[in-house]
Amino acid sequence: MVTDKKEKKLIRRGRLNLMVMLTVSLVIASGLLVLSMHLYRESGAEQLDLSRPGYIRENVTISSREGEREFPATGAINEEVMREFRELFEIRQEAIVGMDAFRAELLSDSVFGLDIDE
Repeated sequence: MVTDKKEKKLIRRGRLNLMVMLTVSLVIASGLLVLSMHLYRESGAEQLDLSRPGYIRENVTISSREGEREFPATGAINEEVMREFRELFEIRQEAIVGMDAFRAELLSDSVFGLDIDE
């Protein structure tokens, strides 16, 4: 009878340890997921998935944007500022519209290294 109580106690403790381990694992995984998504957004990779082979050219253009002028977030709003903003906006818009992210050749087997010679 004493061994039955000890066994039941060990089983309960084992179940509790398992539940604690699963909970801690889920919390850690969720935290890492949130951190990775934050880094994904902050790095700018969200705008263009650079993991695909066809985007190596675009990767170079995105990482070389250091010299571009940024529009200030504060200041007076007048005609000159609005004209300057429109100019900067149009430059960035042309760069984005110029990218064709859905070209058929980017999804071909050769881009992914899956050339099968028959």
